Amino acid sequence: MKKLLRSIYVVAALALCLSASTATAAETVLAEADFSTLTKGSEDTPEMFKYSFDFTGFTGWSIVTGKTGQAGGSLYLADGGSIKSGYLSGVTTNGGAIKVSAVIKLRNASAGIVQLAWGYSSTQQIIVESSDWETVEFFVQPTSASSYSNQAIISPMWLADGLFVKSIKIAQSPDFLAAPTANQPTNADGTSFTATWKAVTGATKYFIDVYSYNAAGDKVMFIENQECAATSCKVEGLDATTTYYFVVRAANETGVSGNSNEIEIVKYISKLDAPAVKIASCDEDGNFTASWESVADADSYTVTVFKEEALTEAGEANVLVENFNALTSGSFTDVQYIYDRHLEVLNEPGWSGYNMACVAGAIGITPYGGEGYLITPALDLSDDEGKISIIINMASNNLGSFKTGDIVSFSTIDANDNESSPVNVTIDQLGFADYTVNLTGGTAATKIKISSDSNNKIFIDDFAVKQMKPAGFVNSTTYLQDNTEATSYTGKVEFAQSVQYKLVVVAEGRTVSGGQISGISSAASEAVTISGTSGIGNVADSAEAVTIAKTGRGVITVSTPAAVTVEIYDIAGRLIAAAPLAEGTTSLSVDATGIVIVKAGTTTAKIAL
Repeated sequence: MKKLLRSIYVVAALALCLSASTATAAETVLAEADFSTLTKGSEDTPEMFKYSFDFTGFTGWSIVTGKTGQAGGSLYLADGGSIKSGYLSGVTTNGGAIKVSAVIKLRNASAGIVQLAWGYSSTQQIIVESSDWETVEFFVQPTSASSYSNQAIISPMWLADGLFVKSIKIAQSPDFLAAPTANQPTNADGTSFTATWKAVTGATKYFIDVYSYNAAGDKVMFIENQECAATSCKVEGLDATTTYYFVVRAANETGVSGNSNEIEIVKYISKLDAPAVKIASCDEDGNFTASWESVADADSYTVTVFKEEALTEAGEANVLVENFNALTSGSFTDVQYIYDRHLEVLNEPGWSGYNMACVAGAIGITPYGGEGYLITPALDLSDDEGKISIIINMASNNLGSFKTGDIVSFSTIDANDNESSPVNVTIDQLGFADYTVNLTGGTAATKIKISSDSNNKIFIDDFAVKQMKPAGFVNSTTYLQDNTEATSYTGKVEFAQSVQYKLVVVAEGRTVSGGQISGISSAASEAVTISGTSGIGNVADSAEAVTIAKTGRGVITVSTPAAVTVEIYDIAGRLIAAAPLAEGTTSLSVDATGIVIVKAGTTTAKIAL
């Protein structure tokens, strides 16, 4: 439980941790409440407040009815309940930090989190690891003297049975020290970094701890209580194979603050190399293993297998398919802003855009009141009189809330950069949903532009460009996608005539971007073919085409409209068999294993025996 709570401990812009300050100077009390007068109910059976007027005797304080009650000498806050002070007057921005003290007890739990929201600007949490009464203290550095900016709200977080509150006191003093807010280092290179943090009013010095965690979740100190006169400190001599963290404390002649937010030291990486992939093995049943050398600074690898199937007759085919799963960082409440260079990890090269962002598994357009857009690579959309069908899974979102009513525009751009009139689609569903868009004017080199000037962000999860294509067109779809920390991957494909599979690997890692930890991906590896199928070039417009297929262990079947000579070569190009075939279908037994090249007239196929 302790390790879990450590991993979820976060501090927002002004959020400050539990303080160990020993200051005893005079303080200005801004608000306080003693809830020991709430004598009805008990800790086992609290008596809940049904109406706001049931909560009397606490001028300026308010509760969430139905989620708050009396508990035999304390205030009970159920899951979803909270106690809120009034707007606080008398706050000054140069009078030191504000201390919020609360005497609390967890209900039916020995570990949990107590949360303080301060006004509309900050949220902080304190980990409590006791089932007894204890005092928790939050320290806040006020940024405004306005009473509307200064208000305390205390609530349980992730505590199913809630907590009890005996009393709350809010005071300000020049000797109260807020804990610093530490920044994510942007220059970490694996063996050194520079720690920085925001200055704390009243602090004359700072102390820094740098440490790692062992397998049991215990701290292993690298630096402890190292004094710093300024708001930065360079740390050297780290082990590049160890993950380090740091916290910092503010201090003056009368006290020391609590720890800052904990910062994980993540090496700054500007680029990951693309893996060099090979198919290590593949049997006749489609079981294959791909392998590659380890990529420096990569944490894991995304493996994608594409199925390429030649149409045996005219039909709708995928010209472009993208699921954006290669974008691995960001969330709806913490989007990662991206640029053209980040699009290199997508399945097809040539994507571009403006005012873009991403969350894990989806790309976003962020118009900012202007225009944001995403443009596909140039595609051959000249078939079917240039008619184009787009299937797009998208949603509108703002700060984590899904929206409706936003307009997304779709247009084509030809080789001369001429843009068509847009087709507009209104997002009419909350959350991700599929929308179909039909365009015209496709050419041999057409790009699709998706744009919006909404005030919200438009996120795209899946995107496909489809068109009616003639027989012989190679239709590509994603067959499987997986992530692994190893440098090899074992999977299975289903061999069939006129089908082949190609595999690509993308290296994944973490870096620092914009002062935040974010994901980074390499460009996709060169595609490698998972052999063992007939060549996809065997299908042509004519029904008289020669077809070659593997139909059994060591058996190759050739269908030909006329007499033809079949030649079989090994992977080194040596002729290992040859035979004249009459018109019709003939099965050949080949005394060979591994990859062979089969040539029948002008038709060639690569077969895995």
